[in-house]
Amino acid sequence: VFGDALYFKNIECLYQELNKLDDKSYVISKIYKAMLVCMIYGMFDYAVSVAKTGFDQGYISQSEYEKVLSVVVANSKKSLISEIFNKSNLYRIINQINRIFRPKSYLGWSDSDDSIGNVRDL
Repeated sequence: VFGDALYFKNIECLYQELNKLDDKSYVISKIYKAMLVCMIYGMFDYAVSVAKTGFDQGYISQSEYEKVLSVVVANSKKSLISEIFNKSNLYRIINQINRIFRPKSYLGWSDSDDSIGNVRDL
């Protein structure tokens, strides 16, 4: 069995750990990195929560918080539009390639179905 997983820390736990650090500039950089990772993986609501907590705790100024919100909102809309228009077409193309080149078994011990990941054919 194979699988990939990505876990995000609970926001309260994240900030408990960050509050223990002495270097405020380092903490701010960790907050921005956390938001960036969230955005890369499409976790836009979590990125906003990280920013809101950073603002509430005084690490992020009002103007920085507003900039972060505008960037997150703009990127979440782009991501949503690209998901709607491109995901199913890309899936169909990859699935066709998979059907052509996929062996029936992996070294004689593993069989597969016609789906990629946990999504059935469209």
